[in-house]
Amino acid sequence: MEGDADLANEIHADASGDDIDEDLDFGGGNIQAEMAREVEAEHAEKAIIESNISKEKWQLEVEGIAHKLKLGKIGEGGKEWRSHLEQTKVFAEQVRSSLPKVRSKLERL
Repeated sequence: MEGDADLANEIHADASGDDIDEDLDFGGGNIQAEMAREVEAEHAEKAIIESNISKEKWQLEVEGIAHKLKLGKIGEGGKEWRSHLEQTKVFAEQVRSSLPKVRSKLERL
């Protein structure tokens, strides 16, 4: 029985190196090409976009659409969290005031 096991091990050892290459080719022969595409896509996302428009043309375009842009208040200086806090307090008060009316309706459901 031992002789058969040694022969099987030798055959398996000879074939195992070839099997690895075949497995890689069979499952995803284009692994390198796929990885290259992913790297290229990441690079394209991070690439710097350069414009061919002059500064004057850009300023004219901005002036034309400035009224449509949402611009933050200049001079807030990082205090926007205060306005969010105040808004949250207002919403909390609205919920407290409407809770008794809504609670009875919800209990009926």
